[in-house]
Amino acid sequence: MGTLSLVYFTVTESYLGYTLGKKIFGIKVTHMNGTKPSLKKIFARNITKFNAVLLLADTIIGYYTSNTHQKYSDNYVNTTVVNSNLPKVTFHETPWHEATC
Repeated sequence: MGTLSLVYFTVTESYLGYTLGKKIFGIKVTHMNGTKPSLKKIFARNITKFNAVLLLADTIIGYYTSNTHQKYSDNYVNTTVVNSNLPKVTFHETPWHEATC
C-alpha cells in the first residue's frame, strides 16, 4: 500500500471515475447524488488505503455503522461505488488456451 497506491486510486478515480479493477467489474465511484465527486472527496475516501490497518478499520467500522455496509470514509464524504454504464472488460480465449483445455 502506501503513497503510490494512494496516488493511483486518487488520480484514476478523480479523472476517470474508476480504477482498472473497477473497470473490469463494471463499477465506478460517484457522489451519492450521482455526480462526479471532487478531487478532495476522492482523496478523503482513499486516504485509508495508505495503510492496511487503517483500511481494515475503515471497512469494519463502515460495515457495522452503515445501512449500506460501505466504508466509513465513503459515508463520511458522501461517495459510493455503483454499477456503471461502461462496458466491462472481457477476456478472449486464445488458441493456446483452447489447446490446453
